Amino acid sequence: CTVSWEPDQNRFFCPCHASSFDINGDVENPPAPRALDTFPVQIVDGQVTVDTSQIQTRDTFQPEQLAYA
Repeated sequence: CTVSWEPDQNRFFCPCHASSFDINGDVENPPAPRALDTFPVQIVDGQVTVDTSQIQTRDTFQPEQLAYA
């Protein structure tokens, strides 16, 4: 499923399973069993690169998962 951001609800939403997630990707409304996946991000010379080949699964948001630019 493609999870989309709903700015009017301030959440991510999965239309396949009706799960919703907060701004950090944590489950707000099941049936999703865990937080949204993340991917490694690099910023080089002002260019943002997301490595979608390295899926990082997680149970919940942790502060060390933040990326700063």
